[in-house]
Amino acid sequence: MIDLFLSGVLLAKTAATTPSATVESLGMQHSTYQQSYNDVPVFGGDIKIHTNLKSGERFATGQLVENVTLDTVPTITADEAVSAAQQIANRPEASTRSTTLYIFNEHILNKLKPDENVLVWRVDLFQDQPIFHEYYFINASTGELVYQITGVYSAINRLIYDCSYGIVTGDCYYDATDFYYTGYIYGRSEGQPARGPNPQNPNFFVTSLNDTDNLYDTLGSVYNYYLATYTLDGANGHGGMGDGSATFPTTTTT
Repeated sequence: MIDLFLSGVLLAKTAATTPSATVESLGMQHSTYQQSYNDVPVFGGDIKIHTNLKSGERFATGQLVENVTLDTVPTITADEAVSAAQQIANRPEASTRSTTLYIFNEHILNKLKPDENVLVWRVDLFQDQPIFHEYYFINASTGELVYQITGVYSAINRLIYDCSYGIVTGDCYYDATDFYYTGYIYGRSEGQPARGPNPQNPNFFVTSLNDTDNLYDTLGSVYNYYLATYTLDGANGHGGMGDGSATFPTTTTT
């Protein structure tokens, strides 16, 4: 049974598992109820109850799939679903991290889609060289693809600041054109062409005439290495390389 706070309307819509609960340092308890039908979880169907343990105030977030009625016995096996996913991906060598039986309703993800419940196998396919990670939702009756979610979001966004253009002002720039003297473009953002040799003489800011392009290429290599080796999408795990700043030590030891 879902907590009575959800009201009789919600209780009539779903059956839910015993909630998992966490309590944070500020005294808020968060209980999660996973929607299920005949012990098969509903993908994306869950309710979270947030309770202030001091005041007793509560509120709910989440969503549920209404009117879940379908046969929850799969016609194809998990192994057959894996084979179907590998064939769809054209990657017979991809390994399987997990296969999970779900009730899937695309309407819960996109309100423009039909409100239709389908029994699916969610197949988690992975390959590290080259990097590949996809979730395939395979119809558990027909073996057809119902939905697909990518597990790798590659969104590298390099910003290379060139400080040699701001020797007087002390500022650093990217994609900044010197319209008055050389016509050179200082710094480089993602997708912009190579800048070539810096016309400034090597100084405190410039250790090589090709610093901008060298750093741009190096960051790309580092990004690709961690993505392929550790499935880490950027320094923050979400496609970011960092904020572009560096913190240098105030003292050094030898």
